Amino acid sequence: MPQFGSYPIVASIELADTILILRDSDSTVVQISFEDFLASINANTNGALKVTYLNADTVLDPTLGFVVVNSGSNVTLTLPLAAASAGIAFSVLNKGAGHVTIDASGSDTIAGQATVTLLQYESAVLRSDGSSLYSNSN
Repeated sequence: MPQFGSYPIVASIELADTILILRDSDSTVVQISFEDFLASINANTNGALKVTYLNADTVLDPTLGFVVVNSGSNVTLTLPLAAASAGIAFSVLNKGAGHVTIDASGSDTIAGQATVTLLQYESAVLRSDGSSLYSNSN
């Protein structure tokens, strides 16, 4: 929370309120309602990225957006079939103390491996080639 001296700055905002956002790409200021801003985040549009926190085994889905796993136990995330995910990227961050295993479906592979394991604070971006392979960049 932002602070002024030792006092926190608290602001109240209504859904109908207008907010101003500085656009990095061209340094223009964009005016948008707070309600539209939240809708963009939830719809994963207009450059907004929804963040989903998980702490249990889950099948990844593009609607989850950026996935943050925050668990003290090991968690397995299963990718959908690469052939059904052409052009889709899955971003995962392991914030918890447990290991996160990302598992390919069927005979798919992740950079030639069946699984990828993320330790605490490691991340991965997995992109489908549209056939049977996910690339992994962290």
